[in-house]
Amino acid sequence: MCRPASFVVVKNGTGLKALWHPSVSDSHEDIIEHFKLRERNVRNEITFVRVEIVPPDDDYNLPPSKWKYNLDQDVLPKWYDAGKVEAAVRAELKVWIKAKVVKSGKTKKEVKGGERVAVVYGVVDNVHNGGVVDNVHNNGVVGHVHDGGVVNHVHGGGVVKSVYNGGVVGHVYNGGSVKSVHNGGVVKCVHGGGVVKSVYNGGSVENVYGGGVVEDVYGVVKNVGDGGVVDNVYGGGVVKSVYNGGVVGHVYNGGSVNHVGDGGVVKSVSNGGAVEKIKDRGTVIYYTKPNLAALKEANAVIIDHSGKKVKCYVGPQKN
Repeated sequence: MCRPASFVVVKNGTGLKALWHPSVSDSHEDIIEHFKLRERNVRNEITFVRVEIVPPDDDYNLPPSKWKYNLDQDVLPKWYDAGKVEAAVRAELKVWIKAKVVKSGKTKKEVKGGERVAVVYGVVDNVHNGGVVDNVHNNGVVGHVHDGGVVNHVHGGGVVKSVYNGGVVGHVYNGGSVKSVHNGGVVKCVHGGGVVKSVYNGGSVENVYGGGVVEDVYGVVKNVGDGGVVDNVYGGGVVKSVYNGGVVGHVYNGGSVNHVGDGGVVKSVSNGGAVEKIKDRGTVIYYTKPNLAALKEANAVIIDHSGKKVKCYVGPQKN
């Protein structure tokens, strides 16, 4: 299953060695590839064993003595002895934790190229130049993700303060939050209760869905769907697609939405906001003169609040 901490154990002379690397993920296959291991030797014998040692309830603050040893391989080498392999792994575990876990109350100044942190419960000030953090949760904080830095998952109260200059955050969910995305920073997915507070100056969010929320967009949001929400789009901000129940709250001051369809909703367009196309049961509510040319299909709807009486328009109907 490849959960942190993962090791590949090999024979080392008369003893055993538990292999991992600070720059490599906890995928057994990534470890095998990094060390260029062959699963069978010339006599067709298995040469290594995949194992994990994982804390109960995924609580990486627990002392190593409480972590549970697990075998993650069906066909075993002839030399496999559970007690000896577990001892080799536990001997290496403290070194792994020091490199791969930032515990609650601890601060790590940077994660840079050649470093990969599995779990952040404490604080990492900077992730940059190819550094990777896999998980920020349990109120863990990453200050800045930039210049090729990557954070894969932000959840469970985890916070990333700023993503910029080519920094990337993969997934924000389950109470995770990103405070700002700008100057070429990217958040790929916001879902399941994740929140991005501000996207501006060339920052972008690729997908918002499943209860994900983006509060303010001056930059670009590519897709809002499946219950995703964008609260405000303005000052040159762009939302490219709203669909499958996605919602955009307010579009104004030069903000724009390119496509609304498949049950997507834009609640308010005013003061220079623009919507280009409304299709497939998409709905847009205008508080200034509506762009009726945006109605492209029969089920598309504009609700016009710009005058004294509310008016409703639908797209061109087929004869």
